[in-house]
Formats: sequence, structure tokens, C-alpha cells
Amino acid sequence: KALLSTGAARVIVGTAAFETENSLLEFTQALGEKLVVAIDARKGMLMVGGWKTDGHISVEEAAHRCAAAGVKRIHCTSIDRDGTMSGPDLPLIRQVRDISGLPVVAAGGIRSENDLQLLADEGVEGAIVGRALLEGAIPLSSIRSH
Repeated sequence: KALLSTGAARVIVGTAAFETENSLLEFTQALGEKLVVAIDARKGMLMVGGWKTDGHISVEEAAHRCAAAGVKRIHCTSIDRDGTMSGPDLPLIRQVRDISGLPVVAAGGIRSENDLQLLADEGVEGAIVGRALLEGAIPLSSIRSH
């Protein structure tokens, strides 16, 4: 709530969203449409604690829980692809989108404008472009804002 009061449009919550059975519902009630839940995945499992600990929740279950709790948006990171510029994990993104039925912001492995188009074609709401932008593989002028 403090972040929203300073002008943040949205707040991304990761590990804390899955700490207890009621965490997602509590965050949804407190932040409403401003809440974005991070599903950070490695080998089909939700990772927590800075991507170091297995959260003992499958990506599928995490997506179901988000939808059931009334979350409005998911930020999905393929940990194994993050920073690799090896391309987005389209099967993971599709799985989260299809199971949750929610808008998804994709992260991990994005390397080119073509990757951004592939994600757009999948109906992804947005993408996190880090290394590709830093290294000039995707020019800043090609990034569109909605």
C-alpha cells in the first residue's frame, strides 16, 4: 500500500504471495487490481526466496491459486532462461495463461524483436526485456508502451 501511495501503478508480489494458504487472498483484498503476482518457475515448479528454494507448488497449482484468489495479472519468469537470451519459454507462458485465464507479463530469455512478436501473438500483455536491451539486441526505439 505504501508503494501505491507513492505513485506506483502496480506492485509485484512473489514469495510472500504463496507463504500461507491465505496469502494470495490477503494481497488481493489489500491491493485489488494493482496486484501482480510473480510466478517464478524452474522445471515446472514455483521457486521462492530469491529463486533459490523450491516452493513445493507446481506452476499449474500456482496459476490455479492466483485465479481462485481473484488476482488480475501474473508476472511469469522462466528462471532457467533469465539473462540467457535463449528465447522465451513459450510452453510455460501458455500454461500459466491458459490455466489462470489472466493477463501475463513474460520474462526470461527474450532476445529479439521477433521474440516480442511471438509473445504478442500468444496474447501476452507485456514482456520484461533486460539483457537484450542492455546489449543492444533490441533497440530501445522498438519498444512499444501501451
